[in-house]
Amino acid sequence: MDFRGKGLGKWLMQYLLEHPAVRHTNMALGTRDAHGLYERYGFERRELMRRPARQQGD
Repeated sequence: MDFRGKGLGKWLMQYLLEHPAVRHTNMALGTRDAHGLYERYGFERRELMRRPARQQGD
């Protein structure tokens, strides 16, 4: 099922950012898409660095 274009992302962001339990916390997103949506809600695009898990004995 594809929910793109239905406003679900906007609703979710508004709900999270206005919820009293989390509205004053720092938030970070790790995403590959919808950057424009998150930027509209004050998120800043930053480079994400990843390090794969090491095998035992490495």
